[in-house]
Amino acid sequence: MGLVSSVGGHLKELLELLPLLVRCDVFLVLNDEAPWLSSESLPAQPVLRRYRIVHAERDLRQLINLGEAAHLLLRERPDLLISTGASPAVPFFWLGRALGIRTLFIEDFNLVEQPSLTARLVYPLAHDFFVQWPQLLSQLPRARYAGPLFVPAPADSATATTPRSKTVFDAPRLFVALGTSDRPMTRLLRWLDELIEKGELAGPVLLQGAIGEYQPRHVRCVPMLPEPALIESLRHAQRVLCHGGCGVLGTCMKLGRRPIAIPRRADLGEAINDHQIMLCRALSDQGLATLCQTQADLQAALAQPESPPSPPSVEPAVGSAQGSLHAAVAQILSTLALEKARRPT
Repeated sequence: MGLVSSVGGHLKELLELLPLLVRCDVFLVLNDEAPWLSSESLPAQPVLRRYRIVHAERDLRQLINLGEAAHLLLRERPDLLISTGASPAVPFFWLGRALGIRTLFIEDFNLVEQPSLTARLVYPLAHDFFVQWPQLLSQLPRARYAGPLFVPAPADSATATTPRSKTVFDAPRLFVALGTSDRPMTRLLRWLDELIEKGELAGPVLLQGAIGEYQPRHVRCVPMLPEPALIESLRHAQRVLCHGGCGVLGTCMKLGRRPIAIPRRADLGEAINDHQIMLCRALSDQGLATLCQTQADLQAALAQPESPPSPPSVEPAVGSAQGSLHAAVAQILSTLALEKARRPT
């Protein structure tokens, strides 16, 4: 079985399926390094062969990816390819379909109202196609909606204490998670410095992410934390502030946190589009995040204690089908295993 993904939020979504694959022979294809991904991050799947392919961004390097896909698929001979996007899914699904490999695509949790370019390209190629927001069904009628990959944790487990890692920093008053993007959010760094200088925000403040040329005066910054340390910081920080990436927002959902979310903006060069605004607005509407788009919004949010996330509600709310997407994928895996067992040896 092959898992194909970009790094960042796409990969974190895909890794949510690992507990279903513990008895499968799995290989993982990534288009970049994922230094945060370690054996500690993969307790459910200790054996996971990894391959690195060329990073393509809607350009001719996709042709190189196609050659890499041919090499890996003919070498591995998987029965199933699963992807949450982005770019690597296209050449692997195109060639996989031609080779008779079953293909399963799950649209990115970030996409609420409009499907991604990757989704539109692989839609005709995918045997099974899932969306994580029901709003997309009108545009992708063959798709299935079965809830999100990130399932809110039960109240008793979401707040459970875990042994503290020696690598994690002391729990900060505010932990800021900007994901794996190399695009800095300079406006947010300036906001934090100004709020601290005005006495509106007390430290310590720890930020993970790219900072660019601007050097914060009052914020401790690290480029990347290992996944276990990141989760501990999200769990134990007094408040959590994040960009609008699905990886960190989904992790907060699992941990029972209601983060302050500031979506990246394309017009400021922080992202290639404004899908994060759509996701943050949708989660805010459902009481799963606090959306802030100005420094005044941020100041007001920080002045209030964190309130617990709202309980799952009826469709089309995010939590309306808890675990059902996992169940749907599990059913596909079971059917595939039965078909394989019936084949003549």
